[in-house]
Amino acid sequence: MKRKKILIVEDQIITAMDLMIIMEGWGYDFSEPAVSGEEALLRVAEDTPDLVLMDVSLPGKSGLEAAREICSRIRIPIIFTSGYPEEDLAEKIELPCPYGYLTKPIDFDELREQIESLLKKELPQ
Repeated sequence: MKRKKILIVEDQIITAMDLMIIMEGWGYDFSEPAVSGEEALLRVAEDTPDLVLMDVSLPGKSGLEAAREICSRIRIPIIFTSGYPEEDLAEKIELPCPYGYLTKPIDFDELREQIESLLKKELPQ
């Protein structure tokens, strides 16, 4: 069975590396991490990941802006991460893609649950 590929979009490279180490132990592969919304768009076009783990606050194009562009091109699940509670951003997150939301610091059990849940959903193309 092919391992699922995750793109991590996080401007704190230490955080991205920690997430990769944890999720690699769960059996996932990775695209090279992106540190900005613009870079996320390039990585998605190059690597076509199965899921994106997207920081909301990024330099340049925000995670929400990048996610809207990604979902307008290809329907892949996105899990947003932020230091702000979800209710502060809920009205701003309107996507045709399935998505999840995690508040930092990230609870790894919750992350794993959301990844597994979103990867099981059938996505219309």
